[in-house]
Amino acid sequence: MIITLLLLVDTTGQMPCIMLAVITHEFGHLLAMSLFKNFPRAIRLLPFAVDIEMNNSITMSPIQEVILHSAGILCNLLNICIFINIYRVYQSEYFIILSAAN
Repeated sequence: MIITLLLLVDTTGQMPCIMLAVITHEFGHLLAMSLFKNFPRAIRLLPFAVDIEMNNSITMSPIQEVILHSAGILCNLLNICIFINIYRVYQSEYFIILSAAN
């Protein structure tokens, strides 16, 4: 409900960009979890966050945990690179806003 309210009152048009950044970030964590065969027990959409509850029955090495926790940031960095390169081609400021949201 709060996300809907934020979309309705957003006069800048940046809320969808921020939502894309959040979805991409969390997708990075989910992708890393699936690579390590540690699928989430639950995914909850909270008013100002996304909560991914991990399956604690599977133990992970410290390296796997670092990769898992870094995966969201790496996806955001990848988005920044993609949107800046798209901006270079199309010269639309929308892509700069998308890269800044990440």
